[in-house]
Amino acid sequence: MTHEELDGYDKLASAMALEFGSAIFRRFAKLNITNLLYLQGELTYIERDLADIIKDAKTAKDAEKCGYFFSVAEMKNAAYSAQWEKVLEGRRLLKEFNTTLLQLAQISKFSKPHDTDLEVFRDLLEREEYAKGRMIDPMDQWGEQNEDDLIWLGSPDDKTDRFTGLIISGLLPAISIIMLYYVKNTVAKLVTISVLNMVFVVIMGLMSKAGRVEIFAAATAFAAVQVAMITNGSLQS
Repeated sequence: MTHEELDGYDKLASAMALEFGSAIFRRFAKLNITNLLYLQGELTYIERDLADIIKDAKTAKDAEKCGYFFSVAEMKNAAYSAQWEKVLEGRRLLKEFNTTLLQLAQISKFSKPHDTDLEVFRDLLEREEYAKGRMIDPMDQWGEQNEDDLIWLGSPDDKTDRFTGLIISGLLPAISIIMLYYVKNTVAKLVTISVLNMVFVVIMGLMSKAGRVEIFAAATAFAAVQVAMITNGSLQS
């Protein structure tokens, strides 16, 4: 199926797969931490129970149980060993606790979505709502109340590239003014405008989320300003 034929979650997943800038999810920080705390509480109980079992075995001076202190095989192979059962219970929970802890540590390293990406993403949701007459449920997953809990799967390099693009885009108008000031020939000025406009379009295309229409409009405005400076005589000829 094409992207246009998809609806709801399927269409959203397709958009995220095409553009990782829109791959925005909940971190569920509070829920994850609560789960870890519960697991930690359970493990603490197991730790105490195991300590009590060992203490009771020493106090009772049970020869069989005292053998558990020196041989795992004896503890495992006993007809019934409360100590070994408690060890296995703790092992299962420790695995779950450690895995959950490491996963949360990894999740916490994800960056928050860029404001522009979040705005584009929410626009996508709104367009889908208007087109289909139905919102993705639950509708508040990406709402403002959860904004601090959102993570973005894009690479950190994407933000660096975008910042670099903003710097370059900001410098281009200033560079064009300086270059056109020193270029005396009108034809040379027009060629300079064309070259600078092409550079502007390339930067916009590579380092922004703008569509073709927006890039074309921005490039036209950029060129119009430069031409206006020439025709109005604001630059020395």
